[in-house]
Amino acid sequence: MKRIRHLPRYAPVTLLLAFVFALFPGPQDKNGAWAGINTWTSLGPEGGLILTVAVDPTDSQILYTGSGGKGVYKSTDGGAHWNTTNSGLTNLDVNALAVDPTAPQTLYAGTLGGGPFKSADGGATWAAVNTGLTDPNIECLLIDPTDPQVIYAGTSSGGVFKSTDGGTNWNAVNTGLTTLAVMALSMDPTNTQIIYAATMGGGAFKTTDGATNWAPVNTGLTITDLFDLVLYPGNPLVLYAGGRDALGNGAVFKTTDGGASWSEVTPAATIQEVRALCLDPASSLIVYAGTGGSGVYKTTNGGTSWNAANTGLARTDIEALTMDPAASQTLYAGTNGGGGLFKTIDAGTTWTEANTGIRMLNIEALAVDPVDPETVYAGTRGLGPSGGALYKSTDAGVSWALSNTGMEGHNIVALAIDPATPVTLYAGTRDTGGGMFKSTDAGATWTPINTGLTNLNVSALAISKNSPQTLFAGTWGGGIFKTTDGGGNWTPVNNALTDLYITDLAIHPTDARYAYAGTYNDGVFSTQNGGAGWTDINVGISNLRISAVEVDPLVPSILYSGTWGGGIFVSYNSGANWAAINQGLTSLNIQDILVHPTADLILYAAVDGAGVFKTISGGGVWYAQNPGLTDLEVQILALATIRGVLYCGTNSTGVFDYLTAIASEGGGGCFIATAAFGSSDHSQVELLRTFRDRFLLTSTWGEFLVELYYRYSPPIAGIIAKHESLKALVRVALYPLAGTGWALLRFGFPAVSLFILCSCTALVLLILRVRRRP
Repeated sequence: MKRIRHLPRYAPVTLLLAFVFALFPGPQDKNGAWAGINTWTSLGPEGGLILTVAVDPTDSQILYTGSGGKGVYKSTDGGAHWNTTNSGLTNLDVNALAVDPTAPQTLYAGTLGGGPFKSADGGATWAAVNTGLTDPNIECLLIDPTDPQVIYAGTSSGGVFKSTDGGTNWNAVNTGLTTLAVMALSMDPTNTQIIYAATMGGGAFKTTDGATNWAPVNTGLTITDLFDLVLYPGNPLVLYAGGRDALGNGAVFKTTDGGASWSEVTPAATIQEVRALCLDPASSLIVYAGTGGSGVYKTTNGGTSWNAANTGLARTDIEALTMDPAASQTLYAGTNGGGGLFKTIDAGTTWTEANTGIRMLNIEALAVDPVDPETVYAGTRGLGPSGGALYKSTDAGVSWALSNTGMEGHNIVALAIDPATPVTLYAGTRDTGGGMFKSTDAGATWTPINTGLTNLNVSALAISKNSPQTLFAGTWGGGIFKTTDGGGNWTPVNNALTDLYITDLAIHPTDARYAYAGTYNDGVFSTQNGGAGWTDINVGISNLRISAVEVDPLVPSILYSGTWGGGIFVSYNSGANWAAINQGLTSLNIQDILVHPTADLILYAAVDGAGVFKTISGGGVWYAQNPGLTDLEVQILALATIRGVLYCGTNSTGVFDYLTAIASEGGGGCFIATAAFGSSDHSQVELLRTFRDRFLLTSTWGEFLVELYYRYSPPIAGIIAKHESLKALVRVALYPLAGTGWALLRFGFPAVSLFILCSCTALVLLILRVRRRP
């Protein structure tokens, strides 16, 4: 045997690693980050609903926020980073926080529906303290600074409750309090028996005997709906109250005589309701007002004039305003609509996000750029006037930025990308005055496209892959609309459609005449004439509340439908008949279905409260795919086919990603084989890819090797591609392996696995021997 010349000295090791990793896929993202195999990773976007903020009075680097749905977050670095701290906190809608001024490790959290909780270790653990409390909806908490065992709680409908033993027991203290919706409490620090209460519907009340008796103090106060009331500690006769007038507009009032009389000091500009007030402890003339849609306003002259202080404030629906007690230039603003927390260190001149670690967005729409798999879009739904938002990532979810200029304030529930021109996107919104929007610059700007769209509550959206000017938009109560000019004009196409509440839409991958619609009450409908007429196709579907409809892109006669309560159904004849395919599912409430576009028989399902399930047999058996998925309320799925990365959008924790180990770049992920054979279309690469998908990736050990591949394979493939001699050697190694794969696929011989290992070992030993011969 002749000696092989000009081989690199590392050829044997390279060949061995190439042989081991040849079958496995795994693209690396632009930032060099490796996606985790068999586990989900939380990506963001960051932000959410922040209802209250508290600062440790002895260490202003320690902060707490109360959130809607995610409990308490804590920061120990002035808001730079946050972590949840919810052990024992059984209700996660935290509407109020109070820190003991003498023992700041002790704090209280007031929840909506769960009453107050207490922590004695800085939020590490919590315990309910509800005895005697008849209204569990806490709006505010107040601690007596001279006796921290005395605590007051304002409730949504039960008035004020008082505890004199650190929250162990509570008693209602409502004598004279004619309105029991208490939104805020403020105490005179020089005489803690004097307390003021802001109520919804009754204006302001005052007690001078520690809440034994209350009396209204509304002279001059022309509004009755108050959200907040703050007292100036340097002169406790000065207070400001914020709320809304009969028209819903914001209003601010001021008293300088302890509530005996009030005068209006509302900003001249029409503003939304004033939900939060903050006073500079050094000057009663400096006041900040947080509004429910107009952002923050500031006065430096006691309310004579106001100026908007919103620079950098991406969300203007303010829920909370808190000042650093040690630095009055530093304030925190908690926002609605997904904005999360903002911070200013220059008294409101500029604001910056302070959300790192706060991930609690409600994701209702996801889309991945078909050409650039690093580009991902996520649409959110908000709770307040600010609505939801669209976020964009250009680095596979490592970072996100708002991408909804021209579409602000709308709940994004559906997204579609033009497959031929991915810079063109469509967004469906579901709220008053929204409808359909279009972007032609990759989401940088958006324009409404509602001509002919008589119902603006869009609930579903589908774009034709072979005719991307054709889209169907499903609406809530208005049926289906169709455009053939990219949204320029819409036409209702509801003939024979008996249910106008549309939940999902799907279009045939190669013929836009064929489309399918899921409805809220009447099952699945199909059209074979582009929407001119619809026919119900429900034979075999036991539950007609449809939540998802999908067409198999490889075999379009195969359809899948997800239902609410009946699980998943499959049809092999374009909907003529259906059969349930629910084996392995732990819940039958389906949110979404995703059919893999290149891997036959692989599907994913978002299951309400149970996370994500996968099948590799077209629905024969499902199994959960939830390691690392901390929010099992999954609502939407999307796939970066090229990278082999699955994304899911959750109800309250944002977006997660999961490496599926099936990619389409580099010869379907077979980098080594592609480098050796020179083309991803080579028959041997295709055979190896099929062998990998149908045999190796169905086992735990196979997926383990995939993770190893992710770490070590790319440089090996690069070396092989540069040396013709290595290409030849790898091909020699892969030909028998491809034959082995063929045998397994054809005959299913388990013993061939042993042959693979023996062949690999023998081949490497042979190469080493050849290298050592003189």
